[in-house]
Amino acid sequence: MVWEKNTMQDTNKLPNYPKFINVEIMDICNLKCSHCYIENWDNHDGFMDYKLFEKLMERLSEMLKHAESFDCSSVEGLFHKRIFDMFDLVKKINPDIFLHINTNGTLFTDEKIYKLLQREIYDISWSLDGCTKETVESFKNGVNFETIIDSMK
Repeated sequence: MVWEKNTMQDTNKLPNYPKFINVEIMDICNLKCSHCYIENWDNHDGFMDYKLFEKLMERLSEMLKHAESFDCSSVEGLFHKRIFDMFDLVKKINPDIFLHINTNGTLFTDEKIYKLLQREIYDISWSLDGCTKETVESFKNGVNFETIIDSMK
């Protein structure tokens, strides 16, 4: 059988594979914002173990081969110490997959930006929680609005 990438064979049926795959790689953040749903800060390290990620990607490999987009969804993707290894593994399975990352904008460094560009990760979702310095800094505990805006630039 020949698979067509994410096309509908019959208008009454769903595609054979998902177009978008989203994996939650952690339930911890570098910030502790008052409005955040994360409450269990002290009972675990919150990061998905890389070995578990490898097993998960192996199980999802057939779907990944046909997917258009992969998102390491989390509260701050750049906080995971193995995020770039994770992206590399996904790209190894599907070199054409479109990678996406979510960020609160506080962990950008020149090195991380370079690594994102190397992997052609141009789709970045920024979480500001507001449009003004006052709003953002009141929602995000301990952040500097200008630092986030500078990282976006």
